[in-house]
Amino acid sequence: MNRGRAAALATALVVLVLTLFLAFLADPWSRSASHLGREGLAAFAVGAVLFRAAIAEGSRWIPWFRGLLVVACVGGWFNYYQRSAQTVAGIDDLSDITFYYLNSKYLDELGHYGLYPAMMLADLETADRHASAVEVVRDLRDDQLKPSALAVADGQRVKAGFGPERWEAFCHDADWFLARQDRGEVRYIYVDHGYNPPPTWSIVGGRLASWVPVERLKAAALVDVALVAGAFLAVGFSFGVEPMLWAMLFFCSTFSGRWPVLGQALLRFDWLTALVVGMCALKRDRYGLAGGLFGFAAASRVFPAI
Repeated sequence: MNRGRAAALATALVVLVLTLFLAFLADPWSRSASHLGREGLAAFAVGAVLFRAAIAEGSRWIPWFRGLLVVACVGGWFNYYQRSAQTVAGIDDLSDITFYYLNSKYLDELGHYGLYPAMMLADLETADRHASAVEVVRDLRDDQLKPSALAVADGQRVKAGFGPERWEAFCHDADWFLARQDRGEVRYIYVDHGYNPPPTWSIVGGRLASWVPVERLKAAALVDVALVAGAFLAVGFSFGVEPMLWAMLFFCSTFSGRWPVLGQALLRFDWLTALVVGMCALKRDRYGLAGGLFGFAAASRVFPAI
């Protein structure tokens, strides 16, 4: 390694250490501050693209530039998780994972329309009554908001499709989710659009939800983290470190990667991993693997095919 590269690497490491140190000293950022940070990161990325286009490959500025990308990515990841250990270790927004965990786990009994009626009835049968303030519920069959009493009545029909043990397990899981959300969040759950992935996603997601008890929900959500980390490693292995850093920079700054937060939802990024690793497979002339991954992405989320 020549002196220029060594100096650039040393400088990047020093700045990286200082970034980590200052990040742990600072208070967590609010969500709005994190969004502002993403805008700043995106602006930096635009400038970085223009600067990178202006310098020739082999220039003495390349090591310094790549060191700056490393620092930007580290700062981007801290901003992504709002410099908050709770955001990393917990689940801030339970609405999405409520739908996808519960409905995929009990899909045989609920179908695609029975989640809300079943949750309303299950809540009535517990002593907690978390949904007592819910006045309207979206009927997923016609997408209309209707009085909650109608949902409770329909819940009896849905319950008839459960065996006693499965219904008891569903009531336990539903109560676990509702107990961890305030009244406003509970109201939102019942007027959202529920569970609507392609059937192929339900095979994988339902299996994962069945394997992981609700008390260990975070473990199921962390599968996405492992998948996306694997995708970045595949980019680095197939295209090089700099393209991997650009990919990270994009992920940290785009809103499409921010909701739901990586590590707080159930298999929301499986299709993205399949697309990215599929491109890496094409780069390495593994055409069968690439086709299989592209097919999985299309079957799991439909829009990758579009």
